[in-house]
Amino acid sequence: MSPIEETLAAQAGRSLPILLNGNTKKGLTIFRHVFGDKRHVVAHCHTDFDTVDLYREVLRQSQCTVPPEGALMDIQDVTQALEAAGYEWLVFSGFQMLQEETLKDFAFDLKIAFETSSLQLMMIGSFPDGNPLLRFNGDLWQRVTEIKAD
Repeated sequence: MSPIEETLAAQAGRSLPILLNGNTKKGLTIFRHVFGDKRHVVAHCHTDFDTVDLYREVLRQSQCTVPPEGALMDIQDVTQALEAAGYEWLVFSGFQMLQEETLKDFAFDLKIAFETSSLQLMMIGSFPDGNPLLRFNGDLWQRVTEIKAD
């Protein structure tokens, strides 16, 4: 295992979300090498996604039931559906593609959802200035592990 893979493997099971900061393709390769045997869903982020679009993408990729358009949905709905379906990991790929407002909303959702969820979460994206989630929600300090992938 590479040093990055060893660091990532050591963080697993700590129940803290992980931001793998670096090239998305490399980050997905690292994830699959370390945790490919775990049941996981990968949601690919897009610039036009708000949090509801992001959560719909997660459910679509997981083949869980997606609520009708316009139905209220939050991150807890998503984590509960994934847990019920037996998923262990939720991975957001291309996380840097999300607009600042979506990242800000997600930063607050993250604290709520993953304090009560057994899912492991990984966000993969390139953020040269560090973890943007901490900028938007200081309560995430020491609650999100950042690993440099480059």
